[in-house]
Amino acid sequence: MLTFDQALFCDDVRHEQNGKLIVIGMYTGTIQFDKFPAQSQFWMLAHFRADSVGDETFTIRIDVNGQEASRIEGSMTFEMPASGWVPFPIGAILVGTPGTLAASFETGGKVRSSPKSA
Repeated sequence: MLTFDQALFCDDVRHEQNGKLIVIGMYTGTIQFDKFPAQSQFWMLAHFRADSVGDETFTIRIDVNGQEASRIEGSMTFEMPASGWVPFPIGAILVGTPGTLAASFETGGKVRSSPKSA
């Protein structure tokens, strides 16, 4: 079973040649904009745990003020139980008014959310 633990929002994620991730512009608590509407590109780092081997499907949904702004559907194959951080490019998101940016994860029929203020 694939379990989502937590997510980080940031401006960019880069990969070093040795496999390490570089997180650029990590948001903590509140994402602030000077004026609205605002458009910004985001990356999300999601921490997953796989308790068993096999294929696992997932859906990541990004909502802005309760409205879907982006959706990622995919699958991962695990050859052994494992955990780790997985980067996802969210792309450009339009934020019309101050409110909430939330990521929800659906795996195995279970949904878990991670809200942020915008």
